[in-house]
Amino acid sequence: MLLLAAHFSSFALSPALAFEIFGIHLWGKDKKQDPDIIDPKTYSVDVTTTGDRKNADGKEADLKSVIEGASGLVSDADKPASGSAGLLAKARGDYRRILSALYGEGRYGGTISIKVDGREANDIPPDTEIPNNAKVAITVDPGPQFLFSRTAISNIAPPPGNRRDKVQTPEEAGFAPGQEAKSGTILKAERLAVEAWRQEGYAKARVTGEDVVADHADNRVSADIALDPGRKAYYGPVSVVGTARMDPQFVAWMTGLKPGQEYDPDDIENAKKRLGRMEVFRAMTFEEADKIEPDGSLSITLNVQERKPRRFGFGAEYSTIDGFGVTSY
Repeated sequence: MLLLAAHFSSFALSPALAFEIFGIHLWGKDKKQDPDIIDPKTYSVDVTTTGDRKNADGKEADLKSVIEGASGLVSDADKPASGSAGLLAKARGDYRRILSALYGEGRYGGTISIKVDGREANDIPPDTEIPNNAKVAITVDPGPQFLFSRTAISNIAPPPGNRRDKVQTPEEAGFAPGQEAKSGTILKAERLAVEAWRQEGYAKARVTGEDVVADHADNRVSADIALDPGRKAYYGPVSVVGTARMDPQFVAWMTGLKPGQEYDPDDIENAKKRLGRMEVFRAMTFEEADKIEPDGSLSITLNVQERKPRRFGFGAEYSTIDGFGVTSY
């Protein structure tokens, strides 16, 4: 049995390690195997959970489903592994995938065992030959669920002056003392804190540091997040790339993004909807410049792909109530 999380008692994560520990495979997918498998190895897999499966509120948690959903061995069980080395690599990768899933449930003191034909996968030499139809057993003791003891965000944005710019607060998302200390909650708190600054015109707001401490003595987590809002931004020129028949200057005008106007991410979303109603483009992306210029301007690049040629017509209009509009036929 491999004790993965026990070594994390009362430690402060550096920003890079915190990102790795809390972020690995939470939003991405592993690369798929090559369809041309050499020396295919079939296997069966069984998942068992032991120990404390109750959440901090006393309710039973379906952790087996969580583990099965995270396991590459389980998700790929109907496909043969690429030889013995491929099967062992998949098993070793599952330690981290399952650990990440446990962190996502606020479980920071669990143990994970993955055995291939009775041997711990992490202890099997990579050149070992594994027989076909191997039996894989995943046993997980998730440990207790941790709660937040302290949560803090430095340089948090002030309350918005316009209610349309209101963003859900980190506290409303569960980033507060006494709440379940799920790793996803920390990540969501960071995104919300950054978005609150962006809604105030600070386009390059970012997280500059994390200080996360897991205390196994009382099953508590303290988390501090540092933000840098950067400078307030104003729209610079809007460049349009990818037009074939449409006038790029007209497309830029139709975005409604006026140079000198204060940056607001809602403007970008409204521009997407406005251009979408033209039914001219099959794809479009807005790209913000990497940095804000000394004069405060932020250049915007609009990449478009036009639909296949067809007969169409359109007209543009402006209303003091509804803003820019477009009609097409």
